[in-house]
Amino acid sequence: MRRKAMSKKVIALTLLATMVVPQVAYGKELTKDEAVYVTMDSNGKIDKKIVSDWIHSETSGTIIDKSNLKDIKNVKGEEKPNIDGDTLTWNVKDNDVYYQGNTDKELPLSIDVKYYLDDKETAPQDISGKNGKFKITIEFTNNDAHKVNVGGVERTLYTPIATAAVVNLPDKNFKNIKTDGGSVLSDGNNNIITFATIPGIRQSLGLDEVDLNLGVDFKDKIEITGEANNFKLGSIMITATPKIGEVKELSNIQKLDDLKKALGDLKDSSTKLADGGKKLSDSVNLADSKLQDILKKLDSKDNKSKLDLIKNSDKVNLSRKLIDDALVMEKMDTSLLEQTSSLMTNQNIAISNKLYKDINDINYENLMNGALIQKLQNVTSNQNIQKNLDALNSLLEDKALIDGSITDEKLNTIYGLLDLFINNLDGLKQVMNLTENISNADLSSLDKVDLILKNADAINAKLDSVAVYSKDLADLNNKLNAMISNVNKASNAAVELDKNKIAADQVVSVINASNLQEAQKQGLIGYVQGSKAFIGEMAKSLPQTEAFMKEASTKLNSVNADLNSEQSKAIIATLKTMLAQENIKKIQGMLGELKYSQKLLQDNKVCLSTMNKVMNGINKEDLMKVKKLSTKITLDIKKNQDNIDLLMTASQALKDPTSATLFNKIKVIKEDIDSLEPIVKAINSNMTQENINKIMNSPQMIKQLLSMKQDLIKSDEILNITNDALREQNIKKANDMLNNMPTLLSGIKELKNGANMLSDGLGKFNTEGIDKLDSEGTEKLDKIKRVADSANELVKISNDYSAFSGATDNMESKVKFIYKTQEIKGKEVKNEEKIQVKEEKKGFIAWIKSIFSK
Repeated sequence: MRRKAMSKKVIALTLLATMVVPQVAYGKELTKDEAVYVTMDSNGKIDKKIVSDWIHSETSGTIIDKSNLKDIKNVKGEEKPNIDGDTLTWNVKDNDVYYQGNTDKELPLSIDVKYYLDDKETAPQDISGKNGKFKITIEFTNNDAHKVNVGGVERTLYTPIATAAVVNLPDKNFKNIKTDGGSVLSDGNNNIITFATIPGIRQSLGLDEVDLNLGVDFKDKIEITGEANNFKLGSIMITATPKIGEVKELSNIQKLDDLKKALGDLKDSSTKLADGGKKLSDSVNLADSKLQDILKKLDSKDNKSKLDLIKNSDKVNLSRKLIDDALVMEKMDTSLLEQTSSLMTNQNIAISNKLYKDINDINYENLMNGALIQKLQNVTSNQNIQKNLDALNSLLEDKALIDGSITDEKLNTIYGLLDLFINNLDGLKQVMNLTENISNADLSSLDKVDLILKNADAINAKLDSVAVYSKDLADLNNKLNAMISNVNKASNAAVELDKNKIAADQVVSVINASNLQEAQKQGLIGYVQGSKAFIGEMAKSLPQTEAFMKEASTKLNSVNADLNSEQSKAIIATLKTMLAQENIKKIQGMLGELKYSQKLLQDNKVCLSTMNKVMNGINKEDLMKVKKLSTKITLDIKKNQDNIDLLMTASQALKDPTSATLFNKIKVIKEDIDSLEPIVKAINSNMTQENINKIMNSPQMIKQLLSMKQDLIKSDEILNITNDALREQNIKKANDMLNNMPTLLSGIKELKNGANMLSDGLGKFNTEGIDKLDSEGTEKLDKIKRVADSANELVKISNDYSAFSGATDNMESKVKFIYKTQEIKGKEVKNEEKIQVKEEKKGFIAWIKSIFSK
């Protein structure tokens, strides 16, 4: 509203300036100020047009002017112009010329005034002096149209003519006055309605096509309403000029292209923002999906068991125990195991298997329960003691053979193996699967070893008696051969008797025919038939017995030969060393630790997978360190040589007469053998081919265990890190993180919903807001651009319209139009003339000045 009022005031001030401010030339020597006075009837029909011109020259003398007026006369001097067509030449003494003339040229502005009384159009003469509701409409029509190309489109533009109208309504004749487009002013006696517009401006600028608020309505029509009492109306005064400021303001719109570009940039930015919102939404949705997948995987059966490694306190403690055991195993003394590994050669295992097979083939169980046991009792008699000592001495004399099993050549072989291991390190790195192989290994065969260890004393006793067994087996074999001869004779006799079955039947017939009593007959017949059956069975079984005894003799010869071999003697000596009590305890402890470690490995496969990575860190430098351990191995072998020497010393001690009493206790061998029997049976039943194969693979397993220990030593840092990770506070942090996963998922879902809403909102904002703003804004900017372009053209038209009657090119001219309607008189009232004189005395120009001075 403030801008609207200011716009009107600017127009009014412009009009006032053109009418009342003295005119001067701005940069030109000649100026022309033209006023067109138009008198009309009460309806606006033109009655007379009088044009008044004032020409000012900076120099006196001749003034040349152009004008299409008729009846030109000098109103302030005697000079007359020299007229040549539309060229006027004035010869004047001073600098100014004032002249008037008439014209029939169409005015640029037409005015139509209508009157209504009680909603009916009424002629001016008929409404005079009437009472009632009245309405006056004043409509302006711009007649000065131009065809102009605006932005490539031909448009009709009207010369912008700023127009101001003044209607004076006395208070005593009018009340409740309203207007729809002007202002109502009161000086205490009169209601003065003022109205300003630029007729045709809306059509010129195309404002009806653009929703553009310029702060001014630019209405071409004004309506005044109220109540009349003795309707009377003075002249309606209207002034107009093509020199306006409002349109010039419109012509200053310079940055429409920048604004249009800004809209485009805004659209691009909004599109990017919408795309960013979509990407954010997609990313959050993806995060939500991935997190849900993680939670599903964590909730799966397989992963639950893995998560138990940190969630289940028992398994956490077990994992800690596993690491603790690994740290203990890292520092464990495995020298005995290394010594055992050197003895567990394929050759020694093959000899042991052959010995077992030979003993098994002779039906060892029957042998122990038969003549062999009796023979052992005989061996313990005093007369055989010396023989046994001689056999033991003979065995110890073979010490050189035992020493020969620990030669430099064999040590060099071990070194060669280490060099081979170093040179083939890349291939050996496949041992990374060692822990898994150990975890999956079947250690049931170790139970058999444990059983042997538990009965080590009994086995040692039997090993001590092996030499005795050897001689007794020879004697037993001789007796067995004698028995075979006797069985052969009995078998032949039984066969011959069995051939005489018919004779037995005849004997039965004779008995039945005899005079014996019935009881006697049955007794004899039963005896004959029983003998017949017995002889038949003997004929069958004695050959089988003979064959069995021959086979046993063969086996006994083989066993005796094996027992007397140098290799068997060396193995026996080695076994006795291994089965010493201190070594048995160590081996049993190691077996227990091995089984327990396997159980821990199976319960902690996740930790195993981490420990397997240790193998990747093996290097040749570490293997060279292993090679240096060979010195210790050599020392251990020498220790075994000392044990052999100790055995020789013991043999010498047995020759002492005081040791004779010791042999009195040999009779306990029978008891020892009886106690050994269930052990032998157990060994015999468990020594299947499968278990034998497992025992044969035990050297490789021992090597793997030793290699595993080296891996543990190298992985000390990893073990400590793992141990630290399993501390209570770290496990708590891991559990807290897992427990917070649902909360995190809930937060992600909220973020997802917000991101989706943001994406939808940004998309909607972009499509329904920014795109629409860009589309409609660009369209409106284009229209505004057309308005601005039209305004610029109007400025040109306004500048070109400098005179109504004409002007020369070297003149700076301006023109204004003053319209006046005929007054409508009411009924005669006293003092009316006095009021009229007062109004006339005030004058139009003075009244205009008074309006704008308020």
